[in-house]
Amino acid sequence: MALCAHCLSLMVFTCGANFMNFRVLRYAILFACLAAQPAVSQQAPDPQAAVAYFSFRELKAMPILRNRTIRVGDIMKVDPYEDVLAAASRCYLSLETQDDSPRSHYMWTSLEAVVEASAGAEIKKVVEAEAGLQGAFEKSAAIIFEDITATVPDPDMQELHADKVENIDGCRPTLEVLKSRRYDSILATRIYQATVSAGFVFDTSGDANAKAAAGKLTKQLSDVSGEVSVQGGKEWVTLGEWTHGVIAVQSSRLNPDELARAWLLMNENPETLAQLERLLGEYYSAEDPGRWQELKWTIKNFLEEYGWAEETIDDLRRRIYGSEGVEAVSLEDIPAEHWRATGALAAAMLTGTTS
Repeated sequence: MALCAHCLSLMVFTCGANFMNFRVLRYAILFACLAAQPAVSQQAPDPQAAVAYFSFRELKAMPILRNRTIRVGDIMKVDPYEDVLAAASRCYLSLETQDDSPRSHYMWTSLEAVVEASAGAEIKKVVEAEAGLQGAFEKSAAIIFEDITATVPDPDMQELHADKVENIDGCRPTLEVLKSRRYDSILATRIYQATVSAGFVFDTSGDANAKAAAGKLTKQLSDVSGEVSVQGGKEWVTLGEWTHGVIAVQSSRLNPDELARAWLLMNENPETLAQLERLLGEYYSAEDPGRWQELKWTIKNFLEEYGWAEETIDDLRRRIYGSEGVEAVSLEDIPAEHWRATGALAAAMLTGTTS
């Protein structure tokens, strides 16, 4: 499938007034949306690569790949199935939680990606009928994170201490984790929820063409099942939803040495991490399936060079969160580079270890 030239541009992730280079995340989510398409399904990486990269790098949290219903206070096994061994609703009968204010973020992507992700026959008709606004549609195509919300105990972490656990017989996994007698599971101390959709973000405050394109599109929403909101002088149009629910879980216990491992190995050459991110970006932006395969093998070779060829993201999560070296840590004390490198490694594992 040919991707438009805009897809090859630098990805910029917008968070309020902060702008960060999120090239890898952009293309990971792009293929999350396209993974169901027959033309690319055998080539594209696991779509959860986006969640993994974003969770480690920005949320400082363990990515959740399958179980979207985890709650604060749950004891979750660190394995591929993410089973809840002891539910907060059973063990913390008096637990109250609080949410922070929802945030929305967007990432530029290709127009074709939005059309495909939203199953957008009607969207395509609108775009094709407005040839003079083609550039505005391409420039405004985005993957949208809506209502990113963190949930924590109310009023504080003391609510998850061992003396708050009730129903002792049924909550032994909770007590074992709290007393550091069990290493295959984590206590969810904070969860992140979000809705990820394809759509457009039109800068209607400073671009006449964008304003015109937004107007043309919003007139068709009854046919394309979209939603419109206005934020910060921009008009957001959300179309096809990819996923909704818990995307990441924080725990106050992890193995900082394992988290640092990716950074320490790759940092022998300061360009190594940037190289991996470039490979991932090129892989996700390649138009030719043959090139996808070439880059996949290059990423596999990268993993082999650093001793990760046989590891999966489940192994990575287990080493960081489910090994005997886990300890209570302040997440803010961990260098940002460690989270970034681990996020890139997780994305590479979801790319280079797929068949």
